[in-house]
Amino acid sequence: MNVLVNRLSLGLTGNLRVLLFTIFLWELGFGLYFNNMLTIYMKGVGLTEAKVGTILTIAGLFRIGLMLPAGSIMDHVGRKPVVVGAAFISIPGALAYIFADGWELLLLASICMSVNALGFPAMSAIIADSNAEDPLDAFRKLYTVGPAIAFIIGPLIGGQIAALTSQRAVFVGCAIIFTGAFLLATRLSEPPMHNHGNRRGGYIDIIRHRPIRMVVIYGFVMVLVLGFGTTFLPNLVTDKHGFDDQQRGLAFSFGAVGTLILSVAMSKTKRITHIRGVALGVLSVSGICIAALVISNPYLLIPAFMMRGGFMMAWSLLTPLASDITPKHLQERTFAGIEFSTGVGNTLAPIAAGVAYEFNRSAPFLLGAIVMPILAAVAIWLERHVIQPEVDRRNRVDRLNAPTEPVATAA
Repeated sequence: MNVLVNRLSLGLTGNLRVLLFTIFLWELGFGLYFNNMLTIYMKGVGLTEAKVGTILTIAGLFRIGLMLPAGSIMDHVGRKPVVVGAAFISIPGALAYIFADGWELLLLASICMSVNALGFPAMSAIIADSNAEDPLDAFRKLYTVGPAIAFIIGPLIGGQIAALTSQRAVFVGCAIIFTGAFLLATRLSEPPMHNHGNRRGGYIDIIRHRPIRMVVIYGFVMVLVLGFGTTFLPNLVTDKHGFDDQQRGLAFSFGAVGTLILSVAMSKTKRITHIRGVALGVLSVSGICIAALVISNPYLLIPAFMMRGGFMMAWSLLTPLASDITPKHLQERTFAGIEFSTGVGNTLAPIAAGVAYEFNRSAPFLLGAIVMPILAAVAIWLERHVIQPEVDRRNRVDRLNAPTEPVATAA
């Protein structure tokens, strides 16, 4: 058993190993339903696409409201309690989905699932302060490889459960898996925090720091555009191409395969920096927007969903990208700022996409396919004019501050 656990740990040990399996179960629970089934499930309860978008937007507002004080909460109570609390809130969220028969419980469930994201700044801070030999590689394994594997398995299982029983039964599985994630989170050890109980950097410091500010703003725009172009993919393939639960689950599992392929390619190719990986992911998502409009054959369209995997890839790289250019004393606030800005984008995207879909079901995907390549080009501009100059500046400062070896003198 220990040999199997060691092999599944991706070379991570201690706290990072516990965090890996916690995040895996966390994302597996979401993978059962989130991308491939949630908007269809809400529509089946009796909501229009615009109302579905409104509920997801309101839930996102709760996420945004809690994200800004996340750094201060971590300063005072530590990171582990934040992760444990965020893992727990998913359990009543899944139960609310099971019993939902109208918009009220759907809204409550969505709010619980949205508040769950409060755990990510705390997890990012744990990773950044870990004793891993390569923290950036740890970020990739924890935020890209592990979740990608979970999202390969999750939609397949969710689709099969829905086909054999009902869509409501999928959320029973979610509640069980989220309980496992919660129990694992309680086994985390609290990493040392020299600033425990004290305030370090603030959000004003992030605003004043131009490179961090640019990355935070880019994260907002990126998630807004990608979310606008992909939120109602399940509805499009169902309404236009007649996909059932199993076919949608298979398609979104292929999406996670795409994330895994992009992640492995990035780890093997040193020229693909974090910001270039973001650009590659954004460009990939534009491909599925086009494919979903022009391809009707499921044997071609389902594998084409691998391009949708660029969304998870691009989003997961924002945190290590910010870590590249963030001073230690601003890390907690920066990670919370990234979650806040992407949360705003993820909040506005569903309601805008829902309105556009009701106006013309091709509109979100066509507009997304046009804007995403432009967004990828902006990422390359950021690398040349913002990210790389800041990395070079920090390297020069580190060299100047490095202790010098004493010069030996002849006896």
